[in-house]
Amino acid sequence: MAQNNFKNTIWLEVLIIIGILALFGGLVFFSFEGKRERQRDQEISNKMKELRSAAEVYYVDKGNYTGFEATEVAQKISQDVVAQKGEYAFYLNKDGSGYCVSSSLPTGGFWCTDSNLISQKDADGVLVKCQKLCSDNNACLCD
Repeated sequence: MAQNNFKNTIWLEVLIIIGILALFGGLVFFSFEGKRERQRDQEISNKMKELRSAAEVYYVDKGNYTGFEATEVAQKISQDVVAQKGEYAFYLNKDGSGYCVSSSLPTGGFWCTDSNLISQKDADGVLVKCQKLCSDNNACLCD
């Protein structure tokens, strides 16, 4: 009988150790998942800054931003942003003198880049001005 209790105690200890290891494994998994999302945010912000630079080169060459969103560079950047789980939207005002580009971020909120050389995380998480101002033929601004 004493031998049987000893075996039961060992199995109980083994099960407790397995449970503790599973708990630590879960914590590590969630820790890496958050880091991965923040890395995607950083990649999106880098791509949006790259887009801003490319748009300015296009503007110097063409005199406006009309047609920029169809360029190979802009298409590649939009694909890269979507690959990082961001949603990409390009707004151009009617006369082509201004643009605003927004992307959702995996951790929440938006990244916004505009023709006023702003490239930043949107503070309130709602990009109303970006779309409205561009469609009203005003200067396109991140809000």
